[in-house]
Amino acid sequence: MAKYDDLCELSKAALNRYTQYTTDCYEFASSFFNGMKDYFNYPEDALGFYPVTDTFDVSELCTLHDSMQHCPDGFFELYFSLTLKQPSLEDTILAAMRVRKNTDGFIVRLGMSRHEFEIHSKEDLTPAYDYIFDAIKNYYERDGFIKSASNTIGFAL
Repeated sequence: MAKYDDLCELSKAALNRYTQYTTDCYEFASSFFNGMKDYFNYPEDALGFYPVTDTFDVSELCTLHDSMQHCPDGFFELYFSLTLKQPSLEDTILAAMRVRKNTDGFIVRLGMSRHEFEIHSKEDLTPAYDYIFDAIKNYYERDGFIKSASNTIGFAL
């Protein structure tokens, strides 16, 4: 029975590591979006999160925690949106984000191209926020509002 007990202890330790990893990634993602709110200075209701599913539905909002899905490669994937609201106009930008903890920080991949950022300190977040800002800005300067009336997403980062 000693070998079985060893396996039980190993299993328990692995589960504890996974739980801590999940908590660390969630807390980082929460901090990332708090910093993004400060960077963009958007209203509380402008940011949304969506479950990662095969049949994506923009009306199916959820919490940040519920939007994070663990992937086989160790990343957590999530979808978020930023809705730009003006008196006569509302446009929603959808983006994908992947987060993985490494030994001394986090790796963040943004957008469909999965542009990668290594985050070791709070200062390392600014280039990621700049990337999001520049992608949205370039879209509006280049493509404007070319979109289908049936698609409520104006732009996918």
